[in-house]
Amino acid sequence: KSVQATKGQAFVQRLAAFALMTVNDTPTKFYIGNDIRDCLWVRLRPELNVDLCFPASDAALHCPETCDICDGPAGPVAPLAPTPAPVPASVAPVIPGVCDDDKFTSFYVDLDVQEYQRCIWLAARPEYQTLMCLSTHISNAYSICAETCGKCDDDCVDTAGEFHVGTAIRDCKWLSLRPEMQKLLCLSDHEAWIVCPETCDVCDLPPGVSLSPTPAPVVANTGPAIFCDDEKINTFFVADLNEFQRCVWLAARPEYIATLCAEGNTSSAREMCPETCAVCTDDCEDTDSKFDVGLDRRDCLWLSLRPNMQNTLCKDINVALAC
Repeated sequence: KSVQATKGQAFVQRLAAFALMTVNDTPTKFYIGNDIRDCLWVRLRPELNVDLCFPASDAALHCPETCDICDGPAGPVAPLAPTPAPVPASVAPVIPGVCDDDKFTSFYVDLDVQEYQRCIWLAARPEYQTLMCLSTHISNAYSICAETCGKCDDDCVDTAGEFHVGTAIRDCKWLSLRPEMQKLLCLSDHEAWIVCPETCDVCDLPPGVSLSPTPAPVVANTGPAIFCDDEKINTFFVADLNEFQRCVWLAARPEYIATLCAEGNTSSAREMCPETCAVCTDDCEDTDSKFDVGLDRRDCLWLSLRPNMQNTLCKDINVALAC
């Protein structure tokens, strides 16, 4: 199966960098829906390949052998575009004055938690940093969370100010926990750009450069917030079960909503799941329509349980109209 440019430029770039290291499956674990899986799990389920091995998926990136990504035409393949030679991570150049944690990459916490977490989790838990921020620690948190672990530093910090999101008032901590919201709010014409320079990476831009917003249609203020969505990726802790869960789990279990959505509950479910917790509302709802994924017919519930597939599938007009 050849890798076509039309399958997504971002995926091709990730794959090209990955192919420089190996053409075999990696031991890395990744999310499929709410579960953490590995390449062996995918390999034992060939009937799921059409659903899991699509361009830009974690399975395709980490399991190129199982997903047949490496089965391209024999002989050299012309590059899509000239790219600079890769620099090994150990000697990668550091931009002066710029120091940031990776917002999206997760690492495995092999201590009492035994969960995959992101840098924002480690930054809020100094008791874990002494061990996990060692440059020799197997988690690689030292490189993934360079600022939290003290690998580098800069003078960029968020303020204690607040900004508007629809009809709600939010702060930089709220925004730092939601990488997907940063893409919408960290624009030069939004309050968050001024209030949260560290979270919005304002300090990383060359002098005089800013992120310009894409013009949006004017929406009449009819009462509800313009958008109201639960977090799709981040998790919150359910003390009764002693495990981390996502908002899609809470939405399907109304018996937990009253407790976890209560103001002051330490799980953070209320902040991460504002739509399920009725903190805000909008007029956007999924339909009962079905759409094709490979040879299978799927619905919006199936897609809601697989956040890693949404970025790719939601570009299809039939999926976007259905869900």
